[in-house]
Amino acid sequence: MTTTFLFIDSLNNDRFTKSLARSHVLKGKNVGRKLNRRPRVEPDRRKPASAFLSNPGRDVARQLANSSELDTTPSIIPEASLPLNYLYFNDHLLDSAFPIEVTLKSQHLVQQFYGIVVESLYPPRLCHSLYKPRRDWLHMLFEDHMSYHCSMALMASMDSFFTGRGSLAPKAVYHLGCAVNLVNKKLATADALSDSTLAVVNFLVVQHLVREEHVQAEVHHKGLRKMVELRGGLSQLAHNEMLALKLCKTDVDYALHYGTSTCFYRDHMAEVYRSLRTDGFVRTNDWERLPPSAHNLNPFLRCILQDVMNICALFNNEKLNFRLESSMLQEFVVSVGHRVVQSHPLSETPLKDPVEGAYHIGLAAFVTTLMLQFGRRRYLKFSLVGKCLKEAVMLSLDEEHDGIVLWLLFLGGISVLGDMQDAWLGTRIRHILARLGIKGWTEVRRHLVQYPWISAVHDDGGKRLWEFVMRDQARIR
Repeated sequence: MTTTFLFIDSLNNDRFTKSLARSHVLKGKNVGRKLNRRPRVEPDRRKPASAFLSNPGRDVARQLANSSELDTTPSIIPEASLPLNYLYFNDHLLDSAFPIEVTLKSQHLVQQFYGIVVESLYPPRLCHSLYKPRRDWLHMLFEDHMSYHCSMALMASMDSFFTGRGSLAPKAVYHLGCAVNLVNKKLATADALSDSTLAVVNFLVVQHLVREEHVQAEVHHKGLRKMVELRGGLSQLAHNEMLALKLCKTDVDYALHYGTSTCFYRDHMAEVYRSLRTDGFVRTNDWERLPPSAHNLNPFLRCILQDVMNICALFNNEKLNFRLESSMLQEFVVSVGHRVVQSHPLSETPLKDPVEGAYHIGLAAFVTTLMLQFGRRRYLKFSLVGKCLKEAVMLSLDEEHDGIVLWLLFLGGISVLGDMQDAWLGTRIRHILARLGIKGWTEVRRHLVQYPWISAVHDDGGKRLWEFVMRDQARIR
């Protein structure tokens, strides 16, 4: 019997050598064994994906549970050979040509990220079906390589937020660098002002707002404003309302973060009311109710407050089970946000009338509660709004306006004031409750809904704050 030896150069560390070594080891390990392999059956490509993916969500979960390592980095493939990939959200099939190979594990990352973020932007308690915004987000963010890199960097920033990591992972830095590089290259082409370029620059601004990187956010925000100007203004984006809304919402985000004026202006409250009429909601006298302290506000600010109170009244009516279309909710947020900032940017000297100042900062805080947040987690901190709100509460208003102050304390306590366990916050709330004779959460809530307050969004946080204040009071005694 002749013995044959196979020598492999183990110093050579390329993929072919490693494969050859593994193959040789397995040949020796399986000598004498009969291996019964199942025949490989290719799926019928003429059938839709749903024909051979009976329950993709369950299959994904099962395979991920059996996976020893979760590699969530999708692999880039040449743009010339983009495949048709399929993603499922709540049993809805979304199909689009993506510049990535959507593997099982990368699909899990995409589903997790967009499931959370879209639900944060369009809370199911306030919106109808989320299928359309989910589909539109996916199609826009994975439109090309530039969009892909930017969205992956944004995902990594959010992942750092979820896990509590302070710094970006190397892969995130890589994707962000690629996105910036591709944007710079595209700016030298005929597509410099395309919709996809605007969308990517917009998400770069969001990326830096989330990371609290003021200088980088300012650079990209100025660039975005210049690009829109070169396009001829927001009116030139009428064909892409989703993109125009996103640019305006980021504009409001930036202004509330840093106290600047807004670059754009969008007020479509008339369209929101028109949509409500189409759905059978007719304005009644109840819609005209304002807190007595608001009757002497300047007309512009009073109009903003009235619009907010009208929408809040619909949401707070338990008999209606009221929901807005996702696009109308965003129109409402942007319309209120732009007008609040236009009436008085936060970096300017506080308004002379303390009541007007209180309502103004209260409306700004209200807008932040409808921005990017998920349950108790808040991605955008709006520290400047919190600072201005605290000053209005501590310095400007006397006991005559305890009702406004209590609303500001609860609204700020669940949003922009940071940790609700701050000692000054609980102490101030207890003093005002005692002066107003309010003794239970039901009475507190009845008071709060007289001001901008949406029970479906704010009640949970408000009740937690109330319970903390009561526990702290019992401990002090």
